[in-house]
Amino acid sequence: EELPIYISQNYKSDTKGLSLTVAQYSRLVAIYGSAVTRVLKVLKESPDYVEGLQNSENHLKGEVIYAARHEMAVTLNDFMCRRTRLFYENNAHIDSLEEIATLFQKECGWSDKRKASEINAYLGTVRLHKDSFTK
Repeated sequence: EELPIYISQNYKSDTKGLSLTVAQYSRLVAIYGSAVTRVLKVLKESPDYVEGLQNSENHLKGEVIYAARHEMAVTLNDFMCRRTRLFYENNAHIDSLEEIATLFQKECGWSDKRKASEINAYLGTVRLHKDSFTK
């Protein structure tokens, strides 16, 4: 399969020092467009940031950090529903919720109380959404 020109020309140089597959890089380019270099800069800060979120290999831990720093995502609802659309993936959003909340807590300086509040608010959104389909 032939790669798009941008991917074939930039994959090796953009991902130097990162353990990203061509598929992961292509996904990041498709989602972030010209901002992909800023995302990659965040990913290069820590090997952990290149790891996939629990039960969601498509989404990387570093995307949480990027969203908090550069996209002004300040709530779990915003990140889950609008920044990544994890909300719409089967159970990935629930399976990775604690992990995402912990990343936000570290990046944004949330207290344990704020972290719990964010998790509860997000679970409330999930319940509302689920209830709207069962009525």
